[in-house]
Amino acid sequence: LQRDDKIRSLWIAENVGDGSAKEIKVGESALVAKGPKDNFTFTLSRPADGWIIGTYRVEIYVNDQVATSLAFTIAQP
Repeated sequence: LQRDDKIRSLWIAENVGDGSAKEIKVGESALVAKGPKDNFTFTLSRPADGWIIGTYRVEIYVNDQVATSLAFTIAQP
């Protein structure tokens, strides 16, 4: 990282059931780096009705380029 790099998280619902739209943005946040050793924490609040069962991912961008992506699944307990 460099000073003033823009760090952004993009939360996406990939597939949350038959008949539902796919690749839906469910959240986004952004921060600006102060230097190469900055640490960041991105969170997404739980919806009032709970998470819809399905597959999701979060993409982390540095200056509008995807730096990494993490897929996860919400399943029934």
